Amino acid sequence: MKKVISTLGILAVVSSSAMAQHATPPPKPQPRIIRITNLKFCDRFCVVSILAAVGGSALDIGSSIGYQELNPLFRRKDGTFNPWSNMAFKGGLIGVTLIGQREHPKAMGCLRIAIGSAFAAAGIYNLGREGKRK
Repeated sequence: MKKVISTLGILAVVSSSAMAQHATPPPKPQPRIIRITNLKFCDRFCVVSILAAVGGSALDIGSSIGYQELNPLFRRKDGTFNPWSNMAFKGGLIGVTLIGQREHPKAMGCLRIAIGSAFAAAGIYNLGREGKRK
């Protein structure tokens, strides 16, 4: 009788420990985070907004090359468009928004998208004009 009770006791302990092992679910795999940049303050929205600003700037600069420029900051001595001074100015604008990126990431991203949209609108306007190329 003692052997039966001890066997049942051992069997109960073993089965309860086996059930306890199966009762806990396996750990879920952690999602893999894919970073676009190594900068901790620049997420996907930051990168997309930079691409929007650079794309709008490229459209504006590409549509202005060879035409007469009215803005004295962005023209050469002969009156034609100077892309280098324009790129320096636009790069400075994007750089200023990157300075404020750590404190206000969403606001700076929206500002870069607005800047890119304004430059793209100017570029589209330039493409439709009937000016002379020099």
